[in-house]
Amino acid sequence: MDAPPRGFADHWEHLRAEFALLDHALREVARRTRPSLTDGRRPGPVEDDADADAEAGADAEEAEAEAHAGAEADADAADDPPGALAELRAALDQRVAATPASVRLPLARLVAAAGLTPWEVTLVVLCLGVELDGRYTRLCGLLQGDHAYSRPGTLLALDLLGGGLPERAAGRAALEPGGPLFAAGVLHLLQDPRGGPSHLLGLTDRVRTLLLGNPRGPERPWLRFMAPGRTPGDADEPSALRPVVEQLARAADGLMHDGAWAAGPAGTRLVACLHGAAHAELCDTAHRVASRLGTGLVVLDAGAVDRTVSTLADAVREGVLTARLEPALLLVLLPLSGAPGTPEAGERPDAGLDGTVRELAAVLDGSGWLTLVAAPHPVAPPAGTLTPWVNLTVPEADPGDVARRWSTELEAAGIAVDRADASSLASRFRVGPAGIARIVARASATARLLGRPADLPVVEAVARDGSGSVLGSTARRVRSAQTWDDLVLPTEQQRQLRELAGAVRSRGRVLSEWGFGARSPRGRGIAALFSGPPGTGKTLAAEIIASQLGLDLFAVDLAAAVSKYIGETEKNLSRIFAAAAGTNGLLFFDEADALFGKRSEVKDAHDRYANIEISYLLARIEAHDGVVVLATNLERHLDEAFLRRLAFSVKFPFPGAAERERIWRVQIPAGAPIDPDVDWALLASFPLSGGSIRGAVLHAAYQSAAASRPIGTVSLLAGLRRELEKVGRVAVPSDFGAHWAEIARGGIDEAASP
Repeated sequence: MDAPPRGFADHWEHLRAEFALLDHALREVARRTRPSLTDGRRPGPVEDDADADAEAGADAEEAEAEAHAGAEADADAADDPPGALAELRAALDQRVAATPASVRLPLARLVAAAGLTPWEVTLVVLCLGVELDGRYTRLCGLLQGDHAYSRPGTLLALDLLGGGLPERAAGRAALEPGGPLFAAGVLHLLQDPRGGPSHLLGLTDRVRTLLLGNPRGPERPWLRFMAPGRTPGDADEPSALRPVVEQLARAADGLMHDGAWAAGPAGTRLVACLHGAAHAELCDTAHRVASRLGTGLVVLDAGAVDRTVSTLADAVREGVLTARLEPALLLVLLPLSGAPGTPEAGERPDAGLDGTVRELAAVLDGSGWLTLVAAPHPVAPPAGTLTPWVNLTVPEADPGDVARRWSTELEAAGIAVDRADASSLASRFRVGPAGIARIVARASATARLLGRPADLPVVEAVARDGSGSVLGSTARRVRSAQTWDDLVLPTEQQRQLRELAGAVRSRGRVLSEWGFGARSPRGRGIAALFSGPPGTGKTLAAEIIASQLGLDLFAVDLAAAVSKYIGETEKNLSRIFAAAAGTNGLLFFDEADALFGKRSEVKDAHDRYANIEISYLLARIEAHDGVVVLATNLERHLDEAFLRRLAFSVKFPFPGAAERERIWRVQIPAGAPIDPDVDWALLASFPLSGGSIRGAVLHAAYQSAAASRPIGTVSLLAGLRRELEKVGRVAVPSDFGAHWAEIARGGIDEAASP
C-alpha cells in the first residue's frame, strides 16, 4: 500500500520541487528541439549543436537528484516514458494538497488565485528561475539559439507546452497581450533585445515579490491593505448605512462559486459604484462590507497612480491580483475630478474621469467576483463592457452617529470627553469610523512619546495632521497661532465672527440631535463672505477662526484654478471642492469676485459659457458640506444669487483712529524691545489699513535690530513712510514734524549702528 503523500515543510521546499520539475521539462524541450537549432527558425547567432547538447544535458543531470527527492521522479530521466512529466506534476500537486493550511505556500496561493494551468505554472517558475539562477538564463539562450535571449520567449513557452498544432495555436493565443496571464497581472511582456517583433516573458513586480517571500508585495503609495474590522453585526453601525452594507454583502455571497472567490465567467462578476458621500465615508462602507464577509479590503487610489512609472491598467491588475491573493475585496478610489463629460478639444483621449473609467472597465472585464468603486457621482461604464456596473448611493454619515463613534473610541483609549466635545469633533473632522480609530491610536502613541497623558488637544492635532494632502498644488496649507486678541474690529464684526465659529462647532448637534438635518436636503456646510477694503483683516480673521476651531486653513491658489479656456475653471474648482469634501479644513478663497462675479447678459457664446460656469459654482458652494470662507474687496461685483446662499456675511470696515492705535499696539510682540515713549497717537493719525500697519511695524523692527536699539517712534514712522510710498502717497515733511530729519535717513542713527 502506497504511503500518503508528504506535505511541504515551507515555501522554499515547494520551490525546489518545482525547479526540479522544470528541469525535467527543459530537458524534454532540448531533446525534442535540438535538431532544429540550425534550421534558421530562431533569430540570432546559432550555437554549436554539441555545445547545446552538453549544456542542456549537464544542467538536467545536475538537477536529477533533487528532482527525484522533490517530485518523486524516476532516477533515469532519459528513460522517462511518455506522460511521465504529467505524473510528476500530479505527484507534486498531491504534496501541495497534503501541506497543512498553517504552512503558507505563495506559489500555491498564486495558482489558486489566478487559476493557473500546469503549463502556466511552468512558465511562472521558469521566469522566476532566470531571476535567481544563471543556469536558467544560459538554458534560455541555448534553447532559443541566441545568448541575448536570456529570458523565455513565446516560442520557448510553446515548446514547453508541447502537443500538436491545435495545442500550440491555443497556447500562442493565450500569450497575446490580452491573454489570461497578462490580464491576471502575473506576467508582462518585455521587448526583444535584438529589436525584433518577438517578445520575452517576465514576472510582474507583484508576483516576483510574492514568490521571493513577501506576501504583501512591493510598497505602493497608491495601494494599501485594511485588515478586517470588527465582527459582523456591529452595534455602532449607522442605521442609514446598514441597508447598503447588507445589500453588498448579499451580492458578494451570490457571486461566489464553488465556495470560493476565484475568477469566474462574466455572469459571476459585478462592479458596484458607490457615491453620495466623501471618500472617507465610502471607504468606511466598503470596509464594513469586507468585515461582514470576514475579509480585508485592498484600497487602490487611481488618482495617486504615477503614470510615468506604471499605467493605470497595470496598477488595477496588481490591485485585483492582491485582492485575490489575500483574499479580499478590492475598492478603487476614482480621482476627485469634475463633472463627467467628454474630453475638451486638444486633451488626450484618456483625459479626466471618463478616461479613467474606460481603463478601469477594460481591466475589470477580465477580473472575478466583486469590485467596489468610490466615485464623486454615478458612473456609467463605456459601451460594450461585459461586467455589469451598478450605482449605489451611500448616505452621508449622520453627525450624531459620528459623534457617538468618537465618544466610543476616545473612552476606550481612556481619553475623557463630554458630549459637546464629541459633537465638535464630528463637525470639524470628516473621517469614517476606521479613520477615527486610527486618529485615536496615533494620538495615544504621540502622547506616550511626549510623556504626557492623551487628551483632546493631542487628538485634534493628530486629526489636523492627516488632512490636506489631497488638495495638492491647488491650495496651500496655512497654520496660525493668532487669537481673537490679535484681531482689531468693531464689536459687531467681532460678534459675527464668533457666531460663525460657534456655528461650526455646534452644527453636528443642530443637524442631528435637534433634527434640522432632515429639513436640509442640500449641503450641510457653512459658507461665509468677508468683504471690505484691502488690509482690513479678512485673511487674518479666517486664520483665527480656523485656529480656534482646531482646523487648517487651505488658501486656494487662484492662479492655478482660473483658466482662460472655456470650462477649465469649472473643472479646476470642481476638483478643489471634491478634494475638500474629504479634507479636515477651512477652504479660503481670496478675491472671490474673480470667481463668483455677476452673470451678464448673453451676447455671445463666451457669455453663455461664463454664466453656466458661475451657476455651476454657485451650486457647488451650496452643496459643499465643509466650511468655506470667501473674501472680496468688491462685494458689489458678486452675483446676488450667490449672496443669498451665504450663512454669514461680515463687512470689514476701514479702521478709524482708535482702531488704528490698537492695531499698532498689538502688532508688536511682548518679547520685542519697545521705547516706552512711542507716540501712538501720531502713528494712528495716518489712515493706514491693518495690513499696511503690519508691514510698517515689521520694517521698523528690522531697522531697529540693525541699529541695535529698541523700536521707537522714529523707526515706526520710517516704516510708515515706506507703506505710504507703496500706495502712491508722497510723504510730506510737515506730517512728521521734528522727526523728519532722522526719518529721511531711513530712521537709523548712523553713529549708533554697529
